Amino acid sequence: MPILSNPKWEQFAHALADGMKQIDAYEQAGYPRNASAASQLKSRPEIQSRIQELLGEKRDIAIRESEDDLDNLPAELNREWLIKTLMKNVGIAQKAQQIAPANKAVEMLAQIIGVSFKAKTPLADTPDGEPEDTSQTFDFDKASDAIGRLAETLPSGVPGA
Repeated sequence: MPILSNPKWEQFAHALADGMKQIDAYEQAGYPRNASAASQLKSRPEIQSRIQELLGEKRDIAIRESEDDLDNLPAELNREWLIKTLMKNVGIAQKAQQIAPANKAVEMLAQIIGVSFKAKTPLADTPDGEPEDTSQTFDFDKASDAIGRLAETLPSGVPGA
């Protein structure tokens, strides 16, 4: 399907394909905020078709980018490549509003910098027979600061850095 002839409709379709909420997409397209009108516009067949086409294009681009990434694998796996790839994955997952994959990539980054996400570990016995509390708490602020410092050490041009 070609670009919609109505520029506001085209902008509305793009915003929806980008994951924006219907009412926000409607307003961004230049219409007054109106949930009912936004819903009616979204239900139009030409809008639905255009959204599907845009989503297909995004999917194709993501596939091509992932294939490019496979072509650019380093000769040997190293820490810098892991960090860059995981940070890129966080950005991709967040843009796609895929919270679980984004969180998993953040968890993996935290493990690289030595922060554990395990809230509690079993009690361990000490040499004197007394149980020792080996629980760890996760400090999100500390992890965020550490990941920020980590990003600063990477070369520029790294997505999310």
